Amino acid sequence: MEQQQDIKRMAIALVVISVLTFLYLWYVGSQVPQQTVQTTDSVRQEVNVDTLLNTIEREEQPEQTVVKEVSTEPDTSEFVMPQQPIEEKKYRFSNSEIIVEFSSRGGRPARILLKNYKTAWGDTVELLVDKASALSVEFDYGGRLIKTMEHNFLFEQKDSLFIFTLPLDSVAKYQHIYWFDSKQPYVLHYAVRWKNVDPSKVPPSAYVYNVWEAFMKRQEKNQDLERRYTELYYRLYDDEEVDYITGNEPEEEEITLTLEWVAFKQQFFTSALISEEGFTSGTLAIGPAPEYDTVFLKYASAHLTVPIDQQPTIEKKFYFYFGPNDYKILKSLGVGLEEVIPLGWTIFRWINKFIIIPAFEFFVSTTGNVVIALVLLTLLIKLLLSPLTYKSYVAMAKLNVLKPELEALTKKYKDDPQKLSMEQLKLYQQTGVNPFGGCLPMLLQLPILIAMYNFVISSIDLRQKGFLWIKDFSSYDVIATLPFKIPFYGDHVSLLAILMAVSSILYTKVFSQTPTAQTNPATKWMQYLMPILLLGFFNNMPSALTFYYLLYNLLSLLQAWIIKKFFVDEEKIRKEIEQRKRSRKGKKSIFEARLEKMRQMQKEAKKRRKRK
Repeated sequence: MEQQQDIKRMAIALVVISVLTFLYLWYVGSQVPQQTVQTTDSVRQEVNVDTLLNTIEREEQPEQTVVKEVSTEPDTSEFVMPQQPIEEKKYRFSNSEIIVEFSSRGGRPARILLKNYKTAWGDTVELLVDKASALSVEFDYGGRLIKTMEHNFLFEQKDSLFIFTLPLDSVAKYQHIYWFDSKQPYVLHYAVRWKNVDPSKVPPSAYVYNVWEAFMKRQEKNQDLERRYTELYYRLYDDEEVDYITGNEPEEEEITLTLEWVAFKQQFFTSALISEEGFTSGTLAIGPAPEYDTVFLKYASAHLTVPIDQQPTIEKKFYFYFGPNDYKILKSLGVGLEEVIPLGWTIFRWINKFIIIPAFEFFVSTTGNVVIALVLLTLLIKLLLSPLTYKSYVAMAKLNVLKPELEALTKKYKDDPQKLSMEQLKLYQQTGVNPFGGCLPMLLQLPILIAMYNFVISSIDLRQKGFLWIKDFSSYDVIATLPFKIPFYGDHVSLLAILMAVSSILYTKVFSQTPTAQTNPATKWMQYLMPILLLGFFNNMPSALTFYYLLYNLLSLLQAWIIKKFFVDEEKIRKEIEQRKRSRKGKKSIFEARLEKMRQMQKEAKKRRKRK
């Protein structure tokens, strides 16, 4: 009963500390200027696109339909398209979030820029780079293989539609039609249409091949980390699971099932092509850019097939997503594209989806400051773990009470490790002390730390947000640059990593006061080696993760002081242990009975060996 009251008092103390910390950080955070970006729409989006598409189709219908007999002889009077582009022209349009630069060559989006995001060098983020990307549609018509990238399209704009037209003969035409989405500013709709087609010129069971290729441009300071999280993702139609290819080495994968979408995913941004009806098959490939290339990370390609019918008018609809890896935005598309964000496996993913992401988004939306949000998130995690942390402190206090007896056992059985272990376990059993009780918070912290790593490594909310000397929470902080590179450490010095290592040493000193750790030199040495290893690891990690770990250690030290000062009475624990010993005097527990039986069996075995 008293233990439950202690837990309640400790929880109240943590809540009070959390409120005071929040009020202080609210004041500090309000002094940090927030970045604002003005945007303007250059395209009207209130037009009903489906109605407009149907209107255009009716307007372009020929006045007379001529029915001609199908001949087995080749038509020598057939319209011949130019084999080489005449002159490539560019057309630029934008909405509130993206800029699209279309090219008449192939009638395709040749360049995509995100208006409200900057690279680590201050340039506008460019997801598709002209001359380093291609979107081509390949199909057979009238015995010819048409590759759209080999031809120049005619362009016209009708209200909010951007229409690129390629004549197939004197009557038939092929079109690429694009339009922005009024509800999803990062979405670019894309339709391919054949009009006034002679069905006899479309082969039976024909397929259209969409060929999408791109070199993915570097956007972040940490090139190694960004390259590691640049991958090709895809999802099968009507399947909740996604799959991916890393491309650390050149890889190619043949997909024979229906694909719903393919995504060229980078650390913080994604370019995806989604089909409303699905791609019947595909060949996906990804690989690293040359080692000396400092502009591009990897190249990726997707060769996707779509079936078409022998009809006078054929239309297939797709749409692109060009935007940030924002969990809410991607999930709102309703096709599972949010799964490209690497939140970790199983338990780590659950921790992120149901605790870390909702809590962080709530704190950001409430406070408007990521620093305060990170602090509140750390406080929340500490608060959730506080009951178990309290029990671990009590367990450590009990071990400290038993310290004289454990040291006496160590001296008595120093030449018999097996006997020493058995006697120590017997003492723990008699006193009701769990020797591993103090390890519980560290074990629970590990999956949360891994989940936090997966969260901050691709959180767009943390990207390019800073505090004090920290320029970008999504990358490491730098207070000094080294003229050489140290293995496992890097070529720079992170102040956050140093502070975190110091806090880890203090944390280890406070939490390793168990008799086992003090009497085992190897264990003690390993405990102090860990902060040094963490220094090398966190020196190249995102600042948000190092900041969280530093803050967690400081809160743990504060929590330890509060519990020791106000909640744990070692003298009271000593009396409880002595009382338990007296109450169990003369009684044998199941554990002791088993130990006695084992000793008896060992004695009998020795006697038998002596007789032989």
